[in-house]
Amino acid sequence: MMKKIILSLACVAGLSSAATAESTGFIGLEVGYTSIQGDTLLINSYDSSDVSYGVRLGAMNEEWRTMFLGTYVDSGDQSIQSGLISFDYLLTSPKDGGFIPYIGAHGGYASYESDFIQGDGYVYGGQIGVIVDLMPELALDVNYRYTLADSDQLNHSGSLVVALDYKF
Repeated sequence: MMKKIILSLACVAGLSSAATAESTGFIGLEVGYTSIQGDTLLINSYDSSDVSYGVRLGAMNEEWRTMFLGTYVDSGDQSIQSGLISFDYLLTSPKDGGFIPYIGAHGGYASYESDFIQGDGYVYGGQIGVIVDLMPELALDVNYRYTLADSDQLNHSGSLVVALDYKF
């Protein structure tokens, strides 16, 4: 079932990115500070925070950016592994300069673990951020991503993320 969902999302993202001939592909790495609220063995709605890591692959045109994300965070007490697809609307055109604010939405699937508790399920949320062109092939992305979960074990997470993307 999970493979079918990922394949479906990949097809949708590929078709939406390929719809314009002017799209630019990118691949990148991200690091962030993530706060998790989920259940542990003894405490409901337990909060913890730690550094998160991720890889990203996507395409961007004059108005939109589509991206696949794989993220991981482990605070010791709680951990989340997630696969997301993100759609961002660019508030200014990349041709207007190297400072591009955006707002977007994401969805996907996540696996949550804490003390003797495991759960997985669909996740969804939104993000807001800015892309700064450092060089023609290199961009810095700073954003805040808020994610809600349909799992009984994981409530939500929030991440302040910095990413470096190589454009091809």
